[in-house]
Amino acid sequence: MSDTASLVARLPPPDRIALFLDVDGTLIGPTAADRARGIPRPRLDLLARVQKATAGATVILTGRSVDAVDAMFAPLHLPVAGLQGADRRYPGGKRVMPVLTAEERRIYEKIAEDVALYFPHIEIEWKPGGMALVFDPRDPAVGQLIALAEDRADGAFKVMPGRVAVDIVPRDTDKGRALSLFMVDGACAGRVPVHIGDDVPDEPAFVAARNHGGFGVSVGRPAPCVDARLPDHEAVWAVLSAWIAAY
Repeated sequence: MSDTASLVARLPPPDRIALFLDVDGTLIGPTAADRARGIPRPRLDLLARVQKATAGATVILTGRSVDAVDAMFAPLHLPVAGLQGADRRYPGGKRVMPVLTAEERRIYEKIAEDVALYFPHIEIEWKPGGMALVFDPRDPAVGQLIALAEDRADGAFKVMPGRVAVDIVPRDTDKGRALSLFMVDGACAGRVPVHIGDDVPDEPAFVAARNHGGFGVSVGRPAPCVDARLPDHEAVWAVLSAWIAAY
């Protein structure tokens, strides 16, 4: 189902939905230029209306850090599952962050050293408890980059390739687990989860949403366990605008 009107009709009302939103490729386009432009103020105002209507049950579910989300969405202060769900700030303000051992920090540092040595053109983004290796999807060395990350992580961390970045995160991390943890939180508990995302790391959240009685919406690509799809991030905003206008 890709028709915008049909998806708007399918979304639960604001007092019944737990809305989970990816950022890159979902609320903004997937390119570096899209990231640089950020989110225009009218769209932030729309998201504020959504957050208020859902009584706080609107969660950003992303590979970005919580601090990066706050900077992008200011002045909004949204619940966030950052670092693919490892770093979580709940609607009530409670925050759960990964804590690294000295050995784990050394592993991350070794990965960064080797990436800088063998792939100096790759951008390394440090995050609380993790890192992202940002690449151009046209880069022929992406496969080698992923192989290096998996070799150096050696099972100590999860290596999660996406469309424009390789996230290296704690082993028990994925967006599906994060969604499930939010579903037992006060603001989201008892609601119908809907996750909108565009990339491979979103797939566990699509599965988790279905397991909790909701569904996923894939942006720009077919995905397993998803029967709703939108063509691009512009369509996501069109759906949010039409849906909230109905209430």
